[in-house]
Amino acid sequence: MKKQSLKIVMGLMFVGGLLFTNSLQAQIEQGSVLVEPYYGLAATGKAVVAALASTGTTSSTTNLGPVGLRFTYMISEKVGLGIDGNYQNQGVEFTDGTYNYSLSRSVIRVMLNSHFIFLNEESFQLYGNVGAGYRTSSWTYTSDDPTYTGDSISGLIPVAIKLGFGGRYMFTKNIGLHADLNLGGGAYANGGLSFAF
Repeated sequence: MKKQSLKIVMGLMFVGGLLFTNSLQAQIEQGSVLVEPYYGLAATGKAVVAALASTGTTSSTTNLGPVGLRFTYMISEKVGLGIDGNYQNQGVEFTDGTYNYSLSRSVIRVMLNSHFIFLNEESFQLYGNVGAGYRTSSWTYTSDDPTYTGDSISGLIPVAIKLGFGGRYMFTKNIGLHADLNLGGGAYANGGLSFAF
């Protein structure tokens, strides 16, 4: 349902951008700086957490993010360079009828990001992102079972990679919305605000 809603939002942004350009000349150009906070629909870790949630008699899960922030400096009208970082956390708590257990996973990613604009109208842009950088993740296990000592395991691969395609609609010269579909980077889809300076 969430994935379908995001496709609808991106489609409306695309149509709105083509049909309703405004007179504010909010076109992104060389020298523009974009600051874009976003919230994503997590793709990684959710399946593991959901599987573990089904092992106990009672369980509850938590999911946060990825919550991210992308900075881009446009070195030309079509190409920008910047930094994309995000944080996500998933967790599950369950009981075996006697003891309580919890498992949580947290991930931080910081990537250098290349931003390529394919369509640049007065108030609407279609773009692609290619990012690569550092990723740190950890799994933490705890329990009130007196025989269980707890454990924490760090992720094995410290590399983050993200490929994305998205659209941005600027309501004013400086404020708009964006939505992306991604491969990697923690979320298969994300969206948020766009600030241009």
